[in-house]
Amino acid sequence: MPLSTNIHKAQLIENRIPYNYIRIDNTQGEQRSEWYTKINPNGRLPAVVHVKEDGNSVVVWESAACMLYIVTEFDKGYTMWYPPQSQDYWQMLAWVRSLSLLIPPWERKLAYNLT
Repeated sequence: MPLSTNIHKAQLIENRIPYNYIRIDNTQGEQRSEWYTKINPNGRLPAVVHVKEDGNSVVVWESAACMLYIVTEFDKGYTMWYPPQSQDYWQMLAWVRSLSLLIPPWERKLAYNLT
């Protein structure tokens, strides 16, 4: 099963943090299943469910939001990203945002409806 570009982007960060991976078969529409849409109401990949030490869970979906959550939560030493409020931080946010918009909305809709 091919992995989407967004999943690969999130995995670049996840490779440095211990995690459990659940494979979703998007060729069979599993991302639109009832259990998954409770995690991501858009029925898209990826999503992160972080169960914290206190037992509370944080759910984040969409690749840019997942990446920013992971680095904010797990990279307190700024080895994977830039310190907030620095010029590099704002440049990084600009790139993350622009890359998340590379595929026009009508193409995203078409792609999601075909899978």
